[in-house]
Amino acid sequence: MDDCIFCKIVTGETDTNVEMENDRVVLIKEARPLAPVHYLIIPKDHIKDVTELETYVWEDVRKMITNISTKLKLDGFRLTTYAGSAELVNHLSFHLLSGVNDIEKK
Repeated sequence: MDDCIFCKIVTGETDTNVEMENDRVVLIKEARPLAPVHYLIIPKDHIKDVTELETYVWEDVRKMITNISTKLKLDGFRLTTYAGSAELVNHLSFHLLSGVNDIEKK
């Protein structure tokens, strides 16, 4: 997709620092974080939303979640995604947030 910002990120067309990647997904820090730890996990293929997600891509997403949560020694995290009219970008991504409870207590 020519105008998809996530497609541009995964192909290296933007100046975005990819923190981790594997064959099917990339992990980047969220540009406007909502928590002390906030990453986006983005499939390299243009997948509209979770309703189109193939099992083999989900497995790579799960591995990426495991890798980053282990690397950062997270006690816990939230994983969110959007679909349909709730999406801001028409390309599947997963938000991994940690430290959210600390923010909510303030």
